[in-house]
Amino acid sequence: MTKKNSTSQIDPTTSKGIGARPLVGPEWFADESLLIWSFRAALIIQLVLFTAIAYCRLTDTDEGFYLLATKLVAHGRRPYLDFFFQQMPALPYIYALWSKVIGLSWTSGRILSALFSTALGGLLYRHIEQLYSRKTFACLAVILYAFNNLVIAWQPVVKTYALSNLFLFCAYLLGFPKDSQHDRRRAFLSGLFLAFAVDTRLYLIVVAPVLMLSLYCFRRNIKAAFKNLALFIGGLWLGLAPAFWFLWRAPGSFVFDNFGYHLIRHDLGLRSAIRQKAEIIFAITNLQASYDGSGAQFAILGLLAVAAVLFRNTDRRLFIPFAFGFVLFVVCLLPSPTFPQYFCVCIPFVIIVAIGSINILSNSHRVVDVSLHFIKKVGLLVAGFYMLSGVLAFYNYTYMGNGVEGIWNHANTFDYKLSTVKQVARELDRLAKGQRVISFWPGYLVECHCIAESRTENDFGLWVSPKVTPAEAAQYKIITSVEVDELLEKHDPKAVVIRSADIWGGWGISFRDALRKNGYQLVRKIGRAEIYSLPDKN
Repeated sequence: MTKKNSTSQIDPTTSKGIGARPLVGPEWFADESLLIWSFRAALIIQLVLFTAIAYCRLTDTDEGFYLLATKLVAHGRRPYLDFFFQQMPALPYIYALWSKVIGLSWTSGRILSALFSTALGGLLYRHIEQLYSRKTFACLAVILYAFNNLVIAWQPVVKTYALSNLFLFCAYLLGFPKDSQHDRRRAFLSGLFLAFAVDTRLYLIVVAPVLMLSLYCFRRNIKAAFKNLALFIGGLWLGLAPAFWFLWRAPGSFVFDNFGYHLIRHDLGLRSAIRQKAEIIFAITNLQASYDGSGAQFAILGLLAVAAVLFRNTDRRLFIPFAFGFVLFVVCLLPSPTFPQYFCVCIPFVIIVAIGSINILSNSHRVVDVSLHFIKKVGLLVAGFYMLSGVLAFYNYTYMGNGVEGIWNHANTFDYKLSTVKQVARELDRLAKGQRVISFWPGYLVECHCIAESRTENDFGLWVSPKVTPAEAAQYKIITSVEVDELLEKHDPKAVVIRSADIWGGWGISFRDALRKNGYQLVRKIGRAEIYSLPDKN
């Protein structure tokens, strides 16, 4: 290190401050003269990357459901009261507000997710820069975040992850100890943003105890600590007011949609559920062939994070993001079936702690030249592998289809391209513009001007309806197979779209015979989407 750095006011041999500069240590992180514009560059790189994914990524099955819910909310309908919605209510309202300004489309919805993902990366940059007092580490954190396969695959799409992860990270930043002091406003806002995250994805409430411990344990004044806790709880309750309103207006539907549905959506026994969760853990850590070939990234970050908290001179504040990551990892395993996409919420927190290992290593004056040379080579090799895995994930989710639900081979990626989905929507407009239709996959109705038949606004109602009574199905706005047959007999929908896919046996293909029996004719087939319509009356 230069003489200027060696005269730092903080002695790393006696201080555990994260931002401490080393007296003697490796110089490969020292020169930051080229990083003056790194924050802007980090934002631009992320925005370009996430926007490219938003435009090119193959569609995820749940996106159609979320976008149609957004469309319904934009037209004045309400989740739980008017249609079945198996998540907390924030996403369709926030995306509907965006659609009022930009317009509703697959692309506009994804662009908003890309903006949320970029904002999270920007906050991560600032946080790392303040923690470690190095722009180099902040840039590294952004690279680890933006090129992570879970982030690439699941945040720039229209699902809950981009929005809920951003709110959750804001809550973490506001609750994180700053110079061992907490401003009361920060405690209140931390609770408020956590509530916003919970309003988007319910199970994120599990990190509330971690934030409360952070607010309490890092205060020397017990009275002030309890005031902060009270303000945090106040912000939390205020932010949950929209959810409480829906609970008051439709208690049965709200509880079923957010709890009951998730308990009955699968038929896995205990042994099968445990086996499936174990397979997911092996996949995302690359202990066996990962679901998209790039799961080793999570393992690399996890090992670095564990090493960071085991070092003797680790700043104890790192236990906060470590606790966030650990608690979120455990809760992501609880739903059955478990999906790899759930774990994208852990990534920012694991990165924060993982950078701690690199910081401790770079500040160590015990590392001899030979060891340093070896560590640099290994580090560059691992970094190259990490980046290559991110590029592979981008290629998989935009072209090959590996890791995209419903795509088991490259041949059926055609059905999951945005251009194909929009082509089906245009055909529906030609056949039944302004009229009622049934699309067993709601994504086809996002950009068309047809009216979704009531209680067919989702693609999983028919799977769960046999598990509830007819009265419960009516209460929860879930359509049954018998009711679909009745609608077809009455010629209520002008057109019907079914899709024979490799996932779950397809959407609506069991109604082919009923469609033909009731006079519906196959008028167009686009990929695996089959469009049936009633002949025009002359």
